Amino acid sequence: GSTYPLVIYQNQTQGGTNLIAMTSGGHIVWNETLYVVKVVGLSETSDALSRANRIIKDTLHNKDGTALGGIVLSCVQERTYVFPPEVIEGVVYETRGGLYRLQVQES
Repeated sequence: GSTYPLVIYQNQTQGGTNLIAMTSGGHIVWNETLYVVKVVGLSETSDALSRANRIIKDTLHNKDGTALGGIVLSCVQERTYVFPPEVIEGVVYETRGGLYRLQVQES
């Protein structure tokens, strides 16, 4: 079984491709992409879900940094989501999250 809450992230850019590729002299300077990042848990852990979602936002929103293979030039939360509860086999799950736009540069 799974341990909750779970953090799920998924590329929201059509076909997994970048939205924008800024170029200079035919070379890609940076790419822009969009991700949904959400936390899923059992409905009785609603407070824990809200705390986890806040930690995710505090970690990602208005941040930059380095990662394997590149640099995150910026990461901004564009939208907050509170998804409706979902019942699966009698168990109620809640989901909270946000839509994040990233500008990245390969190293």
